[in-house]
Amino acid sequence: MAVQHALGLSEIVSSILQQVAALHLPEGPHCMLLYSTVNKIFAEECSNIIWQKLMSVGPLLRLPLHRRQHYANKVSIHIVGID
Repeated sequence: MAVQHALGLSEIVSSILQQVAALHLPEGPHCMLLYSTVNKIFAEECSNIIWQKLMSVGPLLRLPLHRRQHYANKVSIHIVGID
């Protein structure tokens, strides 16, 4: 019962998923996509991790206009390549 309660708290789920992401597993972001199917809390926390580092604005531009700001708010690092 306590485990189910703990996994229903976004702060705990976020901490667990951040630690998993820090392991740099060979599956990379694919792990987060799989974990995002567990429930709504996992989906939101995985989404935060997936969008945290944005390599280009391409993924944002492919989103419907009304959803872009939601995901743009999740970006904390935008890596820009200079040619």
